[in-house]
Amino acid sequence: MSKKISKYFTLQNLIYVVAVIFAVFHIYTSAFGLLTAVLQRTTHLTFAIVLLSLMHISGQKGNKTRFTKISAVPIIILAIFSCVYLFFNFKGLVFRAGIETTLDIVVAGIILLLVLEMTRRATGNVLPTIALIAIIYSLFGSYMPGALYHRGISLKRLLTYMSFGTEGILGTPLGTSATYVALFIIFGAFLNKSGTGDFFIRLANSLVGRYRGGPAKVAVISSALMGTISGSAAANVAGTGSFTIPLMKKTGYTPVFVGAVEAAASTGGQLMPPIMGAAAFIMAEILGIPYVEIAKAAIIPAVLFFAAIFFCVDSEAVRLGLKGAEGDDVEKTSTVLKSGGLLIIPVVVLIVALFTMTPTRSALLSILACCIVGLLRNGENRMKPKDYFDALKEGGEGILQIAVVCACAGIIAGTLTLTGLGIKLGYILAELAGGRLFPMLLLTAIASIILGMGVPTTASYIIMATVMAPSLIRIGVPPLPAHLFVFYYGLLSVVTPPVALAAYTAAGISGADAMKTGYAAWRLALPAFLIPFAFVYGNELLAMGDPLWILLACISGLTSVYALSGFVTGYFLGKIGTIGRAIMLTASICLIFAEPISDIIGYVIVISMIFIQKRKSNTTQTADVPI
Repeated sequence: MSKKISKYFTLQNLIYVVAVIFAVFHIYTSAFGLLTAVLQRTTHLTFAIVLLSLMHISGQKGNKTRFTKISAVPIIILAIFSCVYLFFNFKGLVFRAGIETTLDIVVAGIILLLVLEMTRRATGNVLPTIALIAIIYSLFGSYMPGALYHRGISLKRLLTYMSFGTEGILGTPLGTSATYVALFIIFGAFLNKSGTGDFFIRLANSLVGRYRGGPAKVAVISSALMGTISGSAAANVAGTGSFTIPLMKKTGYTPVFVGAVEAAASTGGQLMPPIMGAAAFIMAEILGIPYVEIAKAAIIPAVLFFAAIFFCVDSEAVRLGLKGAEGDDVEKTSTVLKSGGLLIIPVVVLIVALFTMTPTRSALLSILACCIVGLLRNGENRMKPKDYFDALKEGGEGILQIAVVCACAGIIAGTLTLTGLGIKLGYILAELAGGRLFPMLLLTAIASIILGMGVPTTASYIIMATVMAPSLIRIGVPPLPAHLFVFYYGLLSVVTPPVALAAYTAAGISGADAMKTGYAAWRLALPAFLIPFAFVYGNELLAMGDPLWILLACISGLTSVYALSGFVTGYFLGKIGTIGRAIMLTASICLIFAEPISDIIGYVIVISMIFIQKRKSNTTQTADVPI
């Protein structure tokens, strides 16, 4: 009897139960009322630390050193103790602010150290190192020269500010993670468990799989569809790449190119509404606007992003003379819709709900719709009770990294606010740019890409939104375009060598060299690097302004990325040499800036190149005809 009982009391089962409770906690509090901000965020963070530590003990996550496993139990105890302490002393901490007890200071220090260590275990050394430098700067700013000088913050003040208030660890990033992001991750887990991801891949394959370079186009479209529910480049690669990469290789693409296509396309997941990843929800909180406004503004740039990659893939297919998939590799669209059409309902419910409800209620309603659809499906596709618990478990585990990253990013953002460094850096960079828009955008783009290489997109956005976005706003860029600008470039870092995480994930599936795949992915995504400049210079690409001008901006943007695809691939209605590539690059740059004169120049160049390439093609065909 004891053996039968003991088999259920395993570490794996404990992880399963904690992950399910973690997910249920978020669903319950969202449905029946959140706790106060500090307690909701503290509980969210505590669950993440405990679950992550249990997974370290089991060897499922993070490094598997002996120290990691041994220290996991003390970390769990300290995390639970800190959470309980805050629950029972919350009011006392508020009333005795500034005259905290020794135990208050100790608990604050424990929370800070736990966040730094758990972030290191979850994401590596870069983000916690930046946070540690920020802490040191806070303490010893009085020794810094020039503009970096500040009076210095006492250790007591720093610890309590970071650990107990809503400006540091428990700030807006973690608050967004605890209220909105967690629910959407759980929703994504339910969609995945219901088979929606597989349905999107099959649908994309049925639509474009037969055409030239079909499997690569399937990768682009399925990644765009998956992006509506995923919000993670690496997850997108893993989800769609296992299907599309083997098909692309079978069609004739090289392993490097197929990995690059999947990585570049999957990167757009965090740009594609309705779910754009944690950073977009945090953006809505920082700007104080509804999330749906962020999603509406992101639609046109996201479409241009995927169109740019689609054009590159098509040009490469023509250049290599590749055909589409054949036979059993391609299903009929009607067959796909008949077998899985119900799976579209939760996504439609989400989109409609976002326009009429809060993000929290929208996510809850969408989860409910997913549960109902799961019951309505036929045969083996119908979700069973275990599937629902598995979805909760996957959702709970999916929250972990976002939670600790948001907590650690809160340390950096809190330091920038506490010391005034964020404002100072903004003025310094604005002075370097001479108050001119283009140099300022260029500096911001470079900084965002470099920072994004070392930290997750969410943390990169939070830091850049604190430092750089206010500087852009100060020189005349509207708040939404400014924040989307830093968000875009932080995201594009995942396909920018030397640290191109999405490309490395794809290379692992394709069996190609990681660095070569990273470079190829960057080259394919190159047209997307112009899009943020375009929507800053012409806000119409963010659906802001007169509908006619928005339409004209869309046409110019689409033509621009089409021209740039010729520069990237060396193929534009036929092979083009170095001079032809330079011409197409010039046309693309002219079209991307929303100025009538530059647009006219760009259109003239593109039309001229079309005429030249058509004439060259006709001449070649005539020369080939035997006399």
